[in-house]
Amino acid sequence: MFNGYDSEEEYLESLKQEDSYHFSIDFEYIEKNYGNDQYDIGTSTMEVDVNWDEDNAGYTATYSCPDIDEIHQSEGNGDIEEIYTHLIEPEVFDRLDDLGISSEVFPV
Repeated sequence: MFNGYDSEEEYLESLKQEDSYHFSIDFEYIEKNYGNDQYDIGTSTMEVDVNWDEDNAGYTATYSCPDIDEIHQSEGNGDIEEIYTHLIEPEVFDRLDDLGISSEVFPV
């Protein structure tokens, strides 16, 4: 038994809400780094789709950034995975939490 269900998968399935969600999340990045803590800031948007994955009994996220070619690591920015992990994912979790979706149903 797991929280009153026969298995953890059944429990997680009981927490499922909609099949999918879409978020457009704005973020800032270093457009031009002049050194000595002097830089220009740009803004972009990460498009995030959160979908229910039956095989994993939880939600998974896919993401893209239309401007990723303009966001250069040489200026001090991370790659798209680092940007998602450090800037966007916490916002996704907050938005899902606001919708009543627990992080329990978001496999690591």
